[in-house]
Parts: sequence; structure tokens; C-alpha cells
Amino acid sequence: MGIFSYRVVTYNLNDGQINTTIANYRGGKLRIKNYYPQFVLADPEDITVINIPWDIIQMTFLELPPTKKERDRIRAAELEIRRIYNLSEDLIISCIPSAFGKCLVFFLKKSDFFRFLSSYNIDFIPDV
Repeated sequence: MGIFSYRVVTYNLNDGQINTTIANYRGGKLRIKNYYPQFVLADPEDITVINIPWDIIQMTFLELPPTKKERDRIRAAELEIRRIYNLSEDLIISCIPSAFGKCLVFFLKKSDFFRFLSSYNIDFIPDV
């Protein structure tokens, strides 16, 4: 789109329907430009966002060692989740650290994620 502005394309997947919202992000402000009641393909440069149902997202609180990098915290959370839940599948993980040493960790199995995307005939991986 531009050097300091981005186009954001969001897909709302609800009861077999797909709604598309297109917005521009510039200077910390998000402005909605268009809304479509059907699927509209995003450009490769767009930031794509898809809402994922809570049915396939799992969450837990973990006590993780202090780390300086986000990547190390996610890796430690992944190892701990694999140990606790005895998982061998690939995972998608996100951590929200707290001031008290525990992290809120959201994770989902990649197989569940790709099954969800294929149920709506989406053939790309969203950014968010």
C-alpha cells in the first residue's frame, strides 16, 4: 500500500458465511473502508486477519522461567505444553506475560487450524 500505511483485510467466518472487511492502518489509526458480505481475495501485501473459533483454541496458565526474548518464552511454553498435555503434534502458540511470573498461553494444533481453514475453502495462511 504505502511506506507508512497498511491495508488490513479481515475475514469473519460465521455459520458457514464469510464476511470481508477492508481497512487502512496509518499513524496508529485503523479506518474501515469497505465491507463485503462475501469472500474477497486479499493482495499479497495485505495484512490478513481471520477470527478463529474458541472451540479449537486451548489456553492455560504456565509458570515459565524469566526470558528476555519473546521467542525464548514461546519456546519454553511449547516445551511445557508438550510435557503437560503429552502432545507430539505441531502447535501454534502465543503468550501473554504477567507481572507475577505466570503466563497466559493460548495454543492450538496446526492440524485443527488447517482443518478449520479447509472447511471454509481458504487456501492461504493468515497473518493474524
